[in-house]
Amino acid sequence: MQVTPLAETFRENLRSAIARENMTQRELAEKSGVHHVTICNILAGKLEPSLTLCESLAKAAKIKLPEIFSESR
Repeated sequence: MQVTPLAETFRENLRSAIARENMTQRELAEKSGVHHVTICNILAGKLEPSLTLCESLAKAAKIKLPEIFSESR
């Protein structure tokens, strides 16, 4: 799968949000209602999430949806 720049920005910002909140991937999975394997696959670049899933992950990681796609973070 070819990684798009937007998807890479999303992953980087999600990783940063997880670290800032001192949250594990498993905790993010529980808060977002997503299986932890899905979180792992997203962060590894093996899966590009839908916009709905991006929204759920952003909310669980306490980051606004527009900010999670912003390159200036």
